Amino acid sequence: MRWLVAVVGTLCAMSPLALGADRAAQCDTLLRDYEAEATEFRKIPSTNESTAAEKIHRYEVWPGLRYIPLFIQLAAEKPDDEVAYRCCQWVIARRSNEDRRIFAAEQKAWEILGAFHTHRPDLPLICLEAVDRRGPAQERFLRGLLKRADLSRQQRGYATAALAELLAQNYEWIELAQPYATRDEFVLHLFRQRSPDWGKDLVPVNAPRFKAESIRLFREVLGDYADIPVTATADYFEGVANLGEKAKKSLHAWEHLTIGAAAPQLVGSDLGGNPFDLIQNRGRVVMVSFWFTGCPGCMHEIPCHQRLLEKYKGRPFAMVSVCTDESLEKAKKTAAIKGMNWPCLFDGENGPIAREWNVMTSPATYLLDERGVIVAKLLHEERLEQRIGDLMRDR
Repeated sequence: MRWLVAVVGTLCAMSPLALGADRAAQCDTLLRDYEAEATEFRKIPSTNESTAAEKIHRYEVWPGLRYIPLFIQLAAEKPDDEVAYRCCQWVIARRSNEDRRIFAAEQKAWEILGAFHTHRPDLPLICLEAVDRRGPAQERFLRGLLKRADLSRQQRGYATAALAELLAQNYEWIELAQPYATRDEFVLHLFRQRSPDWGKDLVPVNAPRFKAESIRLFREVLGDYADIPVTATADYFEGVANLGEKAKKSLHAWEHLTIGAAAPQLVGSDLGGNPFDLIQNRGRVVMVSFWFTGCPGCMHEIPCHQRLLEKYKGRPFAMVSVCTDESLEKAKKTAAIKGMNWPCLFDGENGPIAREWNVMTSPATYLLDERGVIVAKLLHEERLEQRIGDLMRDR
């Protein structure tokens, strides 16, 4: 792309890092230049019909792959100032960190934050941000905080809850990371780009330790920090008023929502007002999914769900979706436009079903066997189709 060559050439020739400009100005220039490239990048089409080659091309020309090292370079030059903090925050807010071109830089950002930026008033939010990606630097950041004697009760509560959730997510990744065959060249490309250092500790031998410590820490939160309000919005901490609510939900999930546990009850009304009870589907493989209209990932997966329903029509397979939109009218409109012709229940924002199923992020999907036992969860598209195919093979 000519625009890409031109912009990269300009960046190399006139980088603010090379010009020795004021650090704040350097950061502003990087942000401005990145956004200019990102605006052009967003014009590259990306649809369900895109070929693997088109997806790979779009992935590889994402401007962040070039700008992340520049932001980390700027941060490392004077890691204790406000510019360094801004740069690190920008880096950890980017896409998934598994790519080898991102992982080392993101880990460096967490090291800088842990060494120089733990006395900030927004420390609770930084703690919650540490949960969003896998990596040993995030865990060291949180453990380092908990070794300090000068933390306020609020800060210690947030750090404890964040470490408990990070360990829970580590366990979940191990539980879900089952190898599967794929011919999708784009997926294979992502695997090839993964850093060899990513996920080194995410191995089955560590799973019991992650689980035991997570449960212990959530119980500590419930006993010592339950009343501390959750005032920041972050993944896995949405829809709770205080840390006690978060701890209760997570302890409930440890007991009832791990693979091998009997699924919680699911009773409600569909979008037409008809009663629904999950138990009526005993004897079938059941897919339970949670969605809302403003969730791009949820909307992207609907064609996959439609294919599954058609493929197993007349066989012991059932699907139920739970909508967490703010209004029934909005849910009905989306379901009609998208052709969701299977049972869709309306739960509302932070409704009782989502709370019972500990839905902290969407889309969220569970697979149940004919006994109502959870056999898989949080799978998407190709992996979801493959797992359902395995379950339906002899049925």
